Amino acid sequence: MIEPQYLPPAPYFAAALWYGTLILEKHEHYRKQTLRNRALINTAHGTERLVVPVKSGKVPMGE
Repeated sequence: MIEPQYLPPAPYFAAALWYGTLILEKHEHYRKQTLRNRALINTAHGTERLVVPVKSGKVPMGE
C-alpha cells in the first residue's frame, strides 16, 4: 500500500511495474507540505516548483 502523490518520483512508477498493481491508501488524511501536493520539474529556465493548493488537511483523501 502506498500513498497517493501529485507527481510522484520515478521509484513510485518502478514499484507499479515491479508489482504489477498499486494499492493506494484512501483513508489517510491529506498532509500539507509533502510530495502529495508538490513537485519539482526541469524547465528551460531551471528547476521550477509546482504546488497544488490544499484547503484543509483534515479531510480523508477518499472524500
